[in-house]
Amino acid sequence: VQRSVRQVQANLKTFNQSHDLEKLTKQVETLSQQLAKIN
Repeated sequence: VQRSVRQVQANLKTFNQSHDLEKLTKQVETLSQQLAKIN
């Protein structure tokens, strides 16, 4: 049981990391769009 709990925690960790990456990507896209408007 402990092993599967650890696996779930590891999966959650990687999921959170990829979710953060997704948010960062969206922020970068928004920023570049704003910069494009200024230029």
